[in-house]
Amino acid sequence: MECDAFPGVEIDVRHGVIWVRSAYVASGYVYADDYAATGPMQCTGDWVSVGDLGSFADGVLTVRGRGDRGVTVGGHTV
Repeated sequence: MECDAFPGVEIDVRHGVIWVRSAYVASGYVYADDYAATGPMQCTGDWVSVGDLGSFADGVLTVRGRGDRGVTVGGHTV
């Protein structure tokens, strides 16, 4: 199911994984020291996911965490 989160941002849940399409998404993860791309970002066409799990029910998106069991705390994935 696909929906608009807010103007310019679309959300889709595919097999329990949240995907977004927007001009506002990052082009990748970077290290602070050498700017090398890293992280769980996946792209399919113009849709992007970092592996967050979720579902839609009655127009509400529920986020259930990360498929890799990572949690973002203070800007760091632990």
